[in-house]
Amino acid sequence: AARAGAPPPSPVGRKRALTDEKDLVVLSANTNWVSSRGLWVTYLLLIVLFRFFMGYVLRLDASLAWTLTNVVHAVATFMSLHWNKGQPFQELSGIQQGDTRPYTCWEQLMQHESEFLNRKFLLAVPIVLFMITISVCRTNETFILFNTFCSTVVVVAKLDIMYGVRLFGINKSD
Repeated sequence: AARAGAPPPSPVGRKRALTDEKDLVVLSANTNWVSSRGLWVTYLLLIVLFRFFMGYVLRLDASLAWTLTNVVHAVATFMSLHWNKGQPFQELSGIQQGDTRPYTCWEQLMQHESEFLNRKFLLAVPIVLFMITISVCRTNETFILFNTFCSTVVVVAKLDIMYGVRLFGINKSD
């Protein structure tokens, strides 16, 4: 029994019983890749390889290479996580969309508490990438403004307050 005045036990590290409905729901084919083993390493490796390609193969200036890496990452993650809704490849997989049709991939991930750490990782990556990019682009105000805009759009889209929000009615469900 808990002592009077003692703080409640921390939920961190404590296993929850699988009685919650959200835990029993299987991730859709659109979102199960987030739980894949090695995702974090692969994701970071792809970003580093892209930056390597920009800087060393195409021989671009460091500030331009980091800016392109940041912008391409922002556009790719925005389109794949925050724009496409339902299951984009349902015809190929044969899986029915069910109740995922009106939700983006990010909104589908938000419906599963088990994906909390993966969502935080996917939120931290554009922030760290932005910090690296602006530290390299210190003297180029145009690059800093462009990187700030792109990173802000992607990070704000990942915030909990943006769940189900469609700005100006763009991309809303029928």
